[in-house]
Amino acid sequence: LRSSRKADDARRLVTRAREVLHRGRSKHVISATSLLRQALERDRFSATAYAVLGEAMVRKYLLWDGDPTFLEEARENADKALTLDSDCALAHTALGFANHLSGHLDDAQREYRLAMQCDQKEWFAHRLLGSIYAREGNFKSATGLFQRAIGIKPTHIASYDHLHNVLVRL
Repeated sequence: LRSSRKADDARRLVTRAREVLHRGRSKHVISATSLLRQALERDRFSATAYAVLGEAMVRKYLLWDGDPTFLEEARENADKALTLDSDCALAHTALGFANHLSGHLDDAQREYRLAMQCDQKEWFAHRLLGSIYAREGNFKSATGLFQRAIGIKPTHIASYDHLHNVLVRL
């Protein structure tokens, strides 16, 4: 019972951390990272905590001078999550995101597709894969992915911006 309560606390912290993380500023990455470390103190076997920590490290890379060690740390956390749960969609998304930003687009696309197979409601994988398609000029496929991301998480404004951009291009 006690460990079950700790696991529940960890899940709540991870959910909150991901909400904070997607606000997108440096202070949000710091706050989310702190919440994730608290979650891992409560449940060191939380695949989702490691996965979201992986995403946080990618965002840290984006916000802090592009230090490649952050991408390595992102991959390590995503790998830990996948070791604990090979079907952890968030881990596949985080790994894809790290590969995406380091220029390994084929690996990124594979991870985003795996994330969507594990959880069809993993909206961020849809948006990120859509951004790769858009950059490659595959606007029709990108449009469908952005629309799906919006359908899953209509409160995330950036997906609308991405959709608008591909619709203008079409």
